[in-house]
Amino acid sequence: MNLILRGGELYGSAPGDVYITDGRIAAEAAPDATVVDVDGALITPGLIDIHTHVFIPAKTLGIPGDSVGIRQGVPTIVDAGSAGARDFDRFRAEVVDTQRTRVLSWLNVATPGLVDGRHELVDLANVDLDRSQAVIEANRDVIVGIKCRMSGSVVGDNGLRPLELAIELGERVGLPVLIHTGNRPPEMSDCLDMLRPGDICSHAFHGKPGGIVDEDGALRPAARRAYDRGVIFDIGHGEASANFQVLARAKELGIVPHTISTDIHEGNVGGPVYSLAVTMSKALALGFGLDQVLEWTTTAPARAIRRPDLADTGIGAPATLTVLRVVDGEFSYRDADGNELLGNRAVETTHAIKDGEIYVI
Repeated sequence: MNLILRGGELYGSAPGDVYITDGRIAAEAAPDATVVDVDGALITPGLIDIHTHVFIPAKTLGIPGDSVGIRQGVPTIVDAGSAGARDFDRFRAEVVDTQRTRVLSWLNVATPGLVDGRHELVDLANVDLDRSQAVIEANRDVIVGIKCRMSGSVVGDNGLRPLELAIELGERVGLPVLIHTGNRPPEMSDCLDMLRPGDICSHAFHGKPGGIVDEDGALRPAARRAYDRGVIFDIGHGEASANFQVLARAKELGIVPHTISTDIHEGNVGGPVYSLAVTMSKALALGFGLDQVLEWTTTAPARAIRRPDLADTGIGAPATLTVLRVVDGEFSYRDADGNELLGNRAVETTHAIKDGEIYVI
């Protein structure tokens, strides 16, 4: 479908019509283009959510990808380790190949992924680096890195060893590692000290003991070291992993998110997460600027997953776009710990464009 997005403003450009011809951004309109009225809206690179769970067999987690992707104005989502090497072919066939949303993946370092439950790294027999490497090599168009969940209930008595193995796999295949951080042990600081530049700490702003801000409100040294050497701090909201007070204090200390993601799944889509747009709105309510929030959901995640093309809005680029509005009003938000935050602006997505097709939200 050839399109004219009329009356909006392409983010980073002057207001004006946006032309899409044969699935690409064009310099002029095609004669048969359909006009879509987006008067007063922002047209941005397609929103990217780098932490989701959309593999239905993943126990208590999986949710249909399109329901939290294209239908919420997010053309690209990344499943965060729901599948490991054992089930990746099934994940690709049932999710990647069936959803209108572009679904990418962090491959779980544990071969069962989350299909058998949430304790996948208690037994290190679940880690087979050779098998995982073979799956990555066969699916580089989809797999963007390795997922490793580093909290006590997941790793049991194995301490930091699962992360060592995930980083070894990352070194073998030249891809980043995304870690889940949560209840200790292991200590979040120890995990942060192991991460390489370009690796991602999701749930970086959780409110659990041992987080990046200590009991006295000071930034833990390991957090500063990781941030300064280029570790990516991701919100990864989830049902238990984002805290307004931690985000606000970290902001005061000069630590702001690099990316905003949801960790959305069956257990939190009805609250407190809801959508990427709601998570963006929470960031606005915390006092972050609109430019920051848009960067953290478009160009920054595209760089983080090494797919900068997904945020390209230049002439000739594939048309992967989101149309959104920032509306004024009185809004109440809650974080993963139940804390309330009042805001006066909210992000509302209205359209998503992918592969030349437009989806009305």
